[in-house]
Amino acid sequence: MKWFGRFFRVFQSEALVMLAALMNRRTPLKVKGIAGLAALYLISPVDILPDIVPFAGVLDDVIVVPAILGAALNLLPPGVRAASEAQALQMKKRAPLILAAVSALLLLWLGLMVWAVVSLIRYLVR
Repeated sequence: MKWFGRFFRVFQSEALVMLAALMNRRTPLKVKGIAGLAALYLISPVDILPDIVPFAGVLDDVIVVPAILGAALNLLPPGVRAASEAQALQMKKRAPLILAAVSALLLLWLGLMVWAVVSLIRYLVR
């Protein structure tokens, strides 16, 4: 489980860099569009694997969204990337409570998904 915590911390940092880049006027429109596609994929009911499929439905979101955001970050010009990383570091220093709240909400959502899957399996096994 150490790898999951490490992955979550890296994703959290990269997501903050992307958020800072989205607020930067020098960020290319193509990068903003790709980040928008990642957000749409995350909230969209249409996935590669539907969220109804136990664990696999969530797993594709966990794989696809960071991959899309990573690709978008790689397309950032070096100056914008450096400025966004500095701004993300400032955001992280100023807002630990917000990051903790978002992390808690994500864990709550994951817990609810696990509960729903277990409940569905119990219902189907009867």
